[in-house]
Amino acid sequence: MRTYNRKGRIGYDFSFKGKRVRKLTQAGTETEALMEGAKALLQLEEDEKVKTGDVRPEFTWGEAVVRYVKEKQREGKLSLVHDLIKLNWLERQVPNLRNLPLTAINRHWVDANVREPLRDIDRKPKTINSYIQVFGHILSLAATEWETEGGVTWLETAPKFKLEKIPKDQRKRVRDLT
Repeated sequence: MRTYNRKGRIGYDFSFKGKRVRKLTQAGTETEALMEGAKALLQLEEDEKVKTGDVRPEFTWGEAVVRYVKEKQREGKLSLVHDLIKLNWLERQVPNLRNLPLTAINRHWVDANVREPLRDIDRKPKTINSYIQVFGHILSLAATEWETEGGVTWLETAPKFKLEKIPKDQRKRVRDLT
């Protein structure tokens, strides 16, 4: 890597995979320009590893929800509105959820942030299960179907969640005849 000076501005110049990378920087010294060039080179190498599938990139919950909603809209899922209500509740419940990495979500996290708040507002087991199932379905898609350019899935494995036990008296559907 080399530096150059053009009209008082310092830039860096290097070659990566046969392509020339050349950029003027806002750096005041050559060492700052070299540091900026080194960061650019590291980023190119990281991007190349992701494309070839050597590295699994870090995806966030927000990216997963956006992809889920787009796919289900395309498929014409009838209950998507219900899923969106559950996802909006979850987003209001957990601050900064959109930036949470998918790898940080496990059974304990779901128990603390989904199951317990729903129990606190006296939701029935079937309702709690429906929230957890939407959550688990998105993570399952990330682990099995959604792939990067390099053929690596978004998650290595999806966490398994325990569902609430539904009491026998609540299992049957009540149907009134008119």
